[in-house]
Amino acid sequence: QNPKHILARLTSIVQEVLDRTMPRLRCYTALALAPGGEREGGEGFFLDYQVVCDKVNEQEGMWIGSEHVEWTELRRELGDWLPSNALLSSYDVFFSYRQGDFDSQVVQKVYDILSYDVVGQEGRRLEIFYDQVRLKAGRRFDHDFM
Repeated sequence: QNPKHILARLTSIVQEVLDRTMPRLRCYTALALAPGGEREGGEGFFLDYQVVCDKVNEQEGMWIGSEHVEWTELRRELGDWLPSNALLSSYDVFFSYRQGDFDSQVVQKVYDILSYDVVGQEGRRLEIFYDQVRLKAGRRFDHDFM
């Protein structure tokens, strides 16, 4: 029901396995893009997930093949997969927990479960603020939180 949280968790699990078994290998996630049906002679493109997230967050377009695609089109076409960079006026659930390994794993599991849950007859996704996902090291706190 909520692909961005499932994607983030799957990527984390795969990278954890790679770190333990093949530490030099890195997991990349690709998003398929073919807005309007097709691009450049009927071919779609696979885009690096992190690059797309960065471009949309910085409000910059990117070159895909020989076409420059604005960040607004990336957001429109791939929005379900991208992290929300808009602060909400309210959240259904708020997690702020950066403690020990065991407790953090419990909070992560609760977050995972609630992230793909829906509520009400309309099947609305829960709006969840989780500091481990939302707050990024080295960034201004007020941009990510307030």
